[in-house]
Amino acid sequence: MEAHCEDRLDNQIRDMTAKAWNNCFFVTTRAAFAVRSETTRRSMKPARVVPPIYFDSWPKTRAFIRTVSRWHEPSDFNQEVYHRGINNIQLEDPSGYAYYLAHAALFSGRGEWRAAAAICDQAIAIAPGPGPETKTQANGREAAYLGGYCRRHTVRDRTELGALYTFIQRARDIYRQERRTRPALDAVG
Repeated sequence: MEAHCEDRLDNQIRDMTAKAWNNCFFVTTRAAFAVRSETTRRSMKPARVVPPIYFDSWPKTRAFIRTVSRWHEPSDFNQEVYHRGINNIQLEDPSGYAYYLAHAALFSGRGEWRAAAAICDQAIAIAPGPGPETKTQANGREAAYLGGYCRRHTVRDRTELGALYTFIQRARDIYRQERRTRPALDAVG
């Protein structure tokens, strides 16, 4: 009986923590869209295009990322679309990987490359990396690629380019592993 109560309390704490984190991330995201100083506006390198991120097994995540990557101005932020999209993402991928990747796409769409790169790091930390996976499990390839892409926009000189290689190489390594375990990807590569 006591173990059952502890388990129930642990689950409630986990659920409440997740809900608090989601609310915090929403407020931070919304504030980042609403508050943008003139200095920030001038110093940002605008996004030409956010690289496409495909999820065959997460169609709602793919659609949400496509939508938010086009939100460039504060007036573009649609709270209803945001909440619905985040809820769908969390249903498709309870690990949090796609949640972070969607936010990285959102910030990269605005040219906020440092924020997007930092959020990609969170997605990478969640993903197990290359190896056997199920069709719906994240492996970090997309986050490594987007993280490298975002960092390309933040480099100030040639000495910082070496760090990009790490991210792109990780994405390539994961893709090679995917090709070995999922031969259907050979049609793409």
